[in-house]
Amino acid sequence: ILSHAEVRESLARLETSDVLLTNCTSDAQILQSMWGEEPEAGPLVRQIKLPIDASILYPQDKAECRELLPLPECDLVVGFISRLLPQKNLHQFLRLFAKVKQNLLPKKVAAVVVGDYWVDYPVLPYVTRAYRAYIADLITTLELTEDVVYLPADLSNEDLAAVYNSFDVLVHPTTSIDENFGYVPIEAM
Repeated sequence: ILSHAEVRESLARLETSDVLLTNCTSDAQILQSMWGEEPEAGPLVRQIKLPIDASILYPQDKAECRELLPLPECDLVVGFISRLLPQKNLHQFLRLFAKVKQNLLPKKVAAVVVGDYWVDYPVLPYVTRAYRAYIADLITTLELTEDVVYLPADLSNEDLAAVYNSFDVLVHPTTSIDENFGYVPIEAM
């Protein structure tokens, strides 16, 4: 919930027959707390499960999944899946990955980054035009050019499942204030 004031302002227009849907426990608790001592005076707040398709996202053979990806020769794969925006923290992921790579020598570690860069972000007024160039410079500076594989966000469900199953570790370092948990950790589980 980005703006508590905006939600509070809208509450007066709601009827007790209205239902507010959330996808996480914390948002449901925030909304329910806005009615104070009389939660029954406000609309119903219901949490819905994230729509994860377990018939597609299930454990698969890691070696077979890695063969489907354009990975360099490696022992371990560290993954990052997200919209490529500053608040999703790809830059911190890359710094972390560089340290992991160094600490695990002589093992070879690869990083898979799945996502697309966003030029603007409709929910919050972030300016992200320079982020792609910043990430490219960071990859060069950290000497990760041969170790990072990019895949687009529009993967098929089967390809996405293969990507998740190829990871040894998923890193989800988001600092985005407009989501409390997100789909990626749930899909990875």
